[in-house]
Amino acid sequence: MNVLDLACGDGRLVDDIVAVVGHDAAVTGLDMSEEEIARARARYPTATFRVGRAQSLPFGDASFDAVLSHFAFMLMVPVVPVVAEIDRVLRPGGFFGCAWSSPSRTEGDLAHLFRLTQGSEKSRPRELPIFDPRQSTPEGIAELFAETGNMRQLSSRRVPVTCDVDEGGAWRFLDGFYFAKTRDEETSSALREEIARLTSARGGTLRLELTIEIATLR
Repeated sequence: MNVLDLACGDGRLVDDIVAVVGHDAAVTGLDMSEEEIARARARYPTATFRVGRAQSLPFGDASFDAVLSHFAFMLMVPVVPVVAEIDRVLRPGGFFGCAWSSPSRTEGDLAHLFRLTQGSEKSRPRELPIFDPRQSTPEGIAELFAETGNMRQLSSRRVPVTCDVDEGGAWRFLDGFYFAKTRDEETSSALREEIARLTSARGGTLRLELTIEIATLR
């Protein structure tokens, strides 16, 4: 089975793909970051990794049985050519699967941290890409693929995830999110102080709860 991990980053999804598909899976990862691809090649020498953009995939037609995107599809701009490329490289009977989460579906401590993060981002003037709202809902993703002319059957589910973290774990979680590098030192310090205050008020740990959404189109 040939699997494309789209926006693979450092390749951390490879082990999970092999665990599900089996050791005969041929995994290819693609990412626009040369640094991330270098890390992926070092970690997983048996997989294939390429530098490239999702809007122009460097693969032939009908190359893959599955295309997967983990916490990345909802950030791809423009998304319409991405969908067309995914549809092009999928074999007949192949499927696309993606996972994402939305801050609007969080509650409790994590929702509070997201509000702090979003507030700090809004305080700094910068250009943000304009996302298509359809790329972050199962029905919207199905609509995007329907526009390619190939109707695909949608299945979706929501997976609740809960974990307890200390102050350092909470910071690492937030610092790993997209756009985190746009924060200046003053904003980062203020966020860390608020995380320390909140963690102390909760007795040393924060409970982070979010819902991961998964959509599959066959």
